[in-house]
Amino acid sequence: MLRPRVGAEGALCYASWVASEYAATTYPRDFKRAVSRTLALSSEEIVGLPSVRLPWESRRGTSIYIAAPDFDYVDATHIEAVVSCLKYHNFRPRRPVKEHGQAHGDMSPAERQKLYEADMALIGKCKMMIAVLIFDDPGTLIEIGIALERGMKVFVYDPDGRAKNIMLTQGVSLVTDSLDAIITATFDEVARLTAHT
Repeated sequence: MLRPRVGAEGALCYASWVASEYAATTYPRDFKRAVSRTLALSSEEIVGLPSVRLPWESRRGTSIYIAAPDFDYVDATHIEAVVSCLKYHNFRPRRPVKEHGQAHGDMSPAERQKLYEADMALIGKCKMMIAVLIFDDPGTLIEIGIALERGMKVFVYDPDGRAKNIMLTQGVSLVTDSLDAIITATFDEVARLTAHT
C-alpha cells in the first residue's frame, strides 16, 4: 500500500513505527490515534526520525551484568522482571548469584575468595551493568562503583525511589523507576557498543 508511494525504506519505517505503537498499548482507540499521527508524518520525516538499528542476532554478543541482591531469601520480583524483559529482546543478562552461587556463613575464607573472584571476573566479561535497587544492598552498591571505575555504563532500575545519595545518582548513566526506560537505554548502549566492535 505505501511502498509504491514512499519506496521500500519509507514503507519499512512506517511499518516499524506502527508496530511499536501496537506494542505500546492494548487500547484500540489509543492505537488508532497513534497510527493516525504516524501516518500524518511525511516520508522524509519518518525516515529521518532517530532510531536504533540493532539486529536480533547481535544482541546476544553483549553480556549485561545484573547487580542485585539476587538471593533465595529476597523477593526477586523486580529482578526477574528486568531479566525477563532483557531475554524477551534477546539480550544476555548475567546473574552472578545464580551463576556462581550464594555466599553463606559456613563458607571457608577460600570459598568466599573464590566466589568474589568469580563475580569480579564476570564484571570484567560484561560491557554494561543494570543494577536493581530493591534495598540498600552493600554488594550491589559496591558492584556499581566497580563498574563505574572500569568505565562501564550503569543503569539503575529503582522501582521504589530509593536512590537519593548523589554518589549513586550522579555517577550512573540512568536512574529510573521505569522498566521501559531501562530497556530503551539498553538498546541504545548495546547499539553503541556493537557499532564500535
